[in-house]
Amino acid sequence: MISGTAGTYARGAQARPDTQVGYSDRAVLITTVLMAIVAVRLHEMVPGISIVKPVLTVSIPSFAMLLTWTSPGVRQAAFSHPQTRWVLAYFAFITVTIPLALWQVMAFNTAKGMLPAVLMFLAFLLCAPRRSVLDRLQVTFVLLVLVYATYTQMVGSSWRGRLYTVGGFYDTNDMAAMLAIAFPLAAGLVVRSTPGRDRIVGIVATVALVLGVIASGSRGGTLALLAGAAVFALGLKGGRGMIAILAMIVGGIVAWNTASPAFRARMMTLTNLEADYNLTSDVGRKAVWERGRRYWRENMVIGVGAGNFPIAEGDFNADLGQAGWKWSAAHNAYIQVFAELGTIGGVIFMGILLGAARRALPFWRGIRHGRAPPFDRPELLAALAAFASAAYFLSHAYFQPLFAVLGLMALAHRVAAWEATAETVRPLADDRPVRVRRPGERGGGSLAWWNPASRAEPGPSA
Repeated sequence: MISGTAGTYARGAQARPDTQVGYSDRAVLITTVLMAIVAVRLHEMVPGISIVKPVLTVSIPSFAMLLTWTSPGVRQAAFSHPQTRWVLAYFAFITVTIPLALWQVMAFNTAKGMLPAVLMFLAFLLCAPRRSVLDRLQVTFVLLVLVYATYTQMVGSSWRGRLYTVGGFYDTNDMAAMLAIAFPLAAGLVVRSTPGRDRIVGIVATVALVLGVIASGSRGGTLALLAGAAVFALGLKGGRGMIAILAMIVGGIVAWNTASPAFRARMMTLTNLEADYNLTSDVGRKAVWERGRRYWRENMVIGVGAGNFPIAEGDFNADLGQAGWKWSAAHNAYIQVFAELGTIGGVIFMGILLGAARRALPFWRGIRHGRAPPFDRPELLAALAAFASAAYFLSHAYFQPLFAVLGLMALAHRVAAWEATAETVRPLADDRPVRVRRPGERGGGSLAWWNPASRAEPGPSA
């Protein structure tokens, strides 16, 4: 008899296939590749590679291959997950509203940019729902963001206390938001991992990510970092929580006193918002948000079209005879999504975030069921909190790193669902990863680092 939280996850696990059957041993590798090029965009470090459009040319074929290597039962379980339904509904609504957008080309490009993010999210759910797989993907995401942060700080340019990133996709604020989202995931490695490679990655990443946010000079990124750190620390139990809170207080004091005068000056403007241009200027955030609410009221059902907020700004300025004004972005994901996708799209977007938060809350508290080890992942809710905070100041309704976090959270939900139905803890005799053969495949081999799915883990009795 399963009750409480375990019962919730058990109901979510109905009709799922056996975790030892039907999963491709290359799923973790493909998901890693997708995280690298879709969420973190490491390929932009290579000059001229954008000519071949690597995000589309790699993500679509690799995901198609992963589908063919995966059993029908696994595919069905992935596509029937509640988070998948919300994500697919969001992408579908973006796509079907293209013909009704103010500028259809912009809406089409937005949908095209969203497709790889959706495929990356689905790839997480095509990975075997095992703790070792979840841990490996979390470490990998943190490591990829660490590489991006380190490279950008080494070769990026600084002007007036702001770090300008390498490549043309992520601007300073976007970079800061991504680093803030990854910070709780790195802190989770420090707290939970045993001494070794994963903990070293976590320690190095927490320092590098904080330094990256400071170098960016982004006020929204800094607030997102603080929000994620606070939610993470409050989710830790007992002495670990107190140690984490003290460490973050001390680290914050050190970071503040060693930061550049330009960074401290930008942060101090948060205490004197009355004089900030965002509240006083017609192109500041307050005025832009007011106009965004107007665009929503005028296009309440389906909005002005995905990615079309600046187009709506241009039309508004033209009507006033002010063609030289800035065609501003929304600078707020919540206003952006309601203005661009109307009430329907806005509700779907909020459903994605609230549904993910509801499923991550048990991990923040720590799940216990049966004889399985406690499932304690406060960093998942903390990463979502960091995004939610950054999204209040940035146009992140289609932010690709969010879908990597959603993928981790959905995979964690499936792991918990599996363990909730476990009757015994059945460790394997060998902790080495074993290659899972597909039906009809000859030969063997091992992809040791990329296939942690078969390591000793809690699981149901045969």
